[in-house]
Amino acid sequence: MSSRDVLQVKRADIVRVAALHGGRNVRVFGSAARGHEGPSSDVDFLVEFEDVHSSSTWRVYGRIWKIYWAARLT
Repeated sequence: MSSRDVLQVKRADIVRVAALHGGRNVRVFGSAARGHEGPSSDVDFLVEFEDVHSSSTWRVYGRIWKIYWAARLT
């Protein structure tokens, strides 16, 4: 499954996980957003948080990556 396919299928899960931890306005940028990703490309997420010093930022990052890679590897 391509990055774009994964992002379309898992969008609601990614947004939900971010919201559970105070994140909002989830965006993808970089090569995946432009549709120019290659086999070794990563996906860059930008998530807005009210409290930038919260440890939730790293929890959201980890959970989004788990959602993304679980779908990508199937």
